[in-house]
Amino acid sequence: MEKGLEPIEDNLELVQRRSVRRFKLTNVFSWILDGFSMDHGAFYTIKNLFYRPGEMVRSYLYQGRLDFTPPIRLLLVTTTLVLIAFKYSSVNQFTIETLKGPDASLSSSEGSAYIMKMLEDYTNVILWLFIPCMALFSWLFNRKSGYNYAENLVLNTYYTVFVNIIFLMFLADKWIDNSILMTIYIILSTFHYMLSLKGMFQVTWIKSFWQTILIFVITLIFYSISITVMMTTLMFYFTETGQLPN
Repeated sequence: MEKGLEPIEDNLELVQRRSVRRFKLTNVFSWILDGFSMDHGAFYTIKNLFYRPGEMVRSYLYQGRLDFTPPIRLLLVTTTLVLIAFKYSSVNQFTIETLKGPDASLSSSEGSAYIMKMLEDYTNVILWLFIPCMALFSWLFNRKSGYNYAENLVLNTYYTVFVNIIFLMFLADKWIDNSILMTIYIILSTFHYMLSLKGMFQVTWIKSFWQTILIFVITLIFYSISITVMMTTLMFYFTETGQLPN
């Protein structure tokens, strides 16, 4: 068995020796600040993130935190890769057109055009907001597991790192249609989240499957409502003032 991935229940002495503190909300600020320095373990972390993400997160939280690169560090780096993919592929335009839908009138007004530009310019920030939303629902669905909300933030941040990495597949849009790439992207990201839940919370494949679907759907609804409220508020502001920010 690989270093750092031993079952928690079989390695209590290692836990005591390393004195790894439980991850709590009070640790989040220092965890974010810690994200601005890179150290060893990135490739080891990514390797385990791809094939045993849930077990890796459990080990990071309770056993060998020094063996893995913290998720916030990888999130910052992989977000840069996503921005590169947006710049050098057509996926950004594909995403914006999908959001607009078949009705081109959505971008007919000056205010709507500005909002669509915001979605384009701040895609990374908008996507990051999925992390606390998904963490909330993964925590609610698995409260009996004993993991707190902050630990679910860690799980979902690592998951976002994974989807950021596979997002690079859109650089192949010159040879493969974006709709095909998007389908592959959705399948891989869905399966990986199932794998993450199964390993983290020690649940069955069936339970991880329905939890994944529910978490995705509920998060998307909750997130969509939040974005809609924000966009409606901006549109109201534009209508009342008749001005747009530069």
